Amino acid sequence: MQRYLERVDVFATDPADAKPAREQFYVRGHIPGTSWQPNVVSLEAHAYQKGSLLAMRLDDFLEGKTNLDAYPTTYDFESVQAARVAPYKELESLVEQKLATRALESKYGLRLYKYSKSVFYDALWSQNPALLRARGHVYDVAGNLVSLPFDKVFNYKEEGAGLDLAPDTVVRAVEKLNGFLAVVSPHPVKKGEVLVHTTGSFDSKFVGYIQHYITGALKGRMLRLFSKRRLTLTFECIHPEDPHIIPYTSEEQGLYLIGAREIRQGSPLLKQDELDALARELELKRPKHFVTTFGELRAMLEDCRIEGYM
Repeated sequence: MQRYLERVDVFATDPADAKPAREQFYVRGHIPGTSWQPNVVSLEAHAYQKGSLLAMRLDDFLEGKTNLDAYPTTYDFESVQAARVAPYKELESLVEQKLATRALESKYGLRLYKYSKSVFYDALWSQNPALLRARGHVYDVAGNLVSLPFDKVFNYKEEGAGLDLAPDTVVRAVEKLNGFLAVVSPHPVKKGEVLVHTTGSFDSKFVGYIQHYITGALKGRMLRLFSKRRLTLTFECIHPEDPHIIPYTSEEQGLYLIGAREIRQGSPLLKQDELDALARELELKRPKHFVTTFGELRAMLEDCRIEGYM
């Protein structure tokens, strides 16, 4: 905040006669003054660093008084900033330790993190919990989170996953499609654009495969959704140029919505019925899902003609 105030004659009989003097005072906020000047009044004394916010009564100012009252604050800007960028710095530390790689987006400096091959092949997940987030999370140059796909997901029994599930545990099974993970978020810089990436790249041929399916109409629907909700959308992309073991017809190819969540640290994944509603809004495919028990699901895998279930 910065304002120029002019002192007026408060003793004038008629307010219309109160002509402003030529003397001006510069009232500033947010930035503490570094030197004393008679016509500059600062309203802050390092308030953002647990300092004080200064205040001056207008009637005192009009009477020529310049004494300021100090009101101590508890806001610690450095502490708040440290908490905000801590997840970003943790991923940067993984890069320094060669436990993750960093992909840079050349135009806007966006940073995408992916665990290294050695972590995957040598099962080094227990070395640092931040490795679970090094799966395509994207940050801007200021350390702000701008795209939030899935954290690392493990197969049954891998790293102990699912060992605590009894056979009669009720679960929702989602068909695992045989494609690759595609991510779309609102672009953090370019208004009216979407940010498209995989878990490891901004510009690989796989990003092109994703963009192939984002028509102008679909992009418009995504932008309308993003104007209401700041979400990261996660898809399984099945493209003819990326064949896998499970065959798909041309009608079965495309983008399948498999996940979404708000772009903020620790936000939960949307539930399957919420994803169904989003898919209807976006006019996109969804994988099959159903409720069963864990024991029944394992029995189904004995004669399974698909990749599996999540």
